[in-house]
Amino acid sequence: CFLAKYESASRETNAGQHCCPQCTPAVPLDMEQGQQVIEHVGAHIVHDTLVNRSTEPCGLCLQATPLCRIYLKKAQGRKSGVKVDATCSKCPNLVKFFYGTAMKSTQSSPCSNVPLTCELCGIGAAAVWRYNMKYHLMNIHPTADLSQYEYLWNMSDNEKTGMKNIWKARKKVKGTNKKSKSSNLPPLTISEAHTSRLAYWYNLVYHSA
Repeated sequence: CFLAKYESASRETNAGQHCCPQCTPAVPLDMEQGQQVIEHVGAHIVHDTLVNRSTEPCGLCLQATPLCRIYLKKAQGRKSGVKVDATCSKCPNLVKFFYGTAMKSTQSSPCSNVPLTCELCGIGAAAVWRYNMKYHLMNIHPTADLSQYEYLWNMSDNEKTGMKNIWKARKKVKGTNKKSKSSNLPPLTISEAHTSRLAYWYNLVYHSA
């Protein structure tokens, strides 16, 4: 996880709340709830026709690449996976979230849009948000066979449904009390084949060095 920077590119209300830069009227974003920020912004990336996906919009603030750059590094421990490198990363809306949790689509948190390392760019390059990976390959690696990498950005039917529900409810402000959270979303599942391919890719990229 990494710590937030609050010199936000998002709009602020008179009360000092950070708001979504895209929603009108303004919708406050709880910067203490990183996963909620990711899913709200992710809903814009997937469903907002005013967002140009070919610009690879940031998964935290919607700014086009390369205005925001997220870098990853290995977390401590042999089996700890990866985390965001807060020292090298640059985004006005950096928020704290747990990478291992955020990458999994669940009933209560369907969005799995996390920054990934592009294996064609190599270790050390800026990460690419999962929902942007297809456009990254088309922009930066135009000769790449997209069919070999579809599993990185393909969404299950349940994740698509969950993100559509988030989009429809995007103007409803969520409370900060965890007990008050409720969800009418259908159960979200990821196929074993999809999960195993993602796991294989993460191990290949992050544990082979």
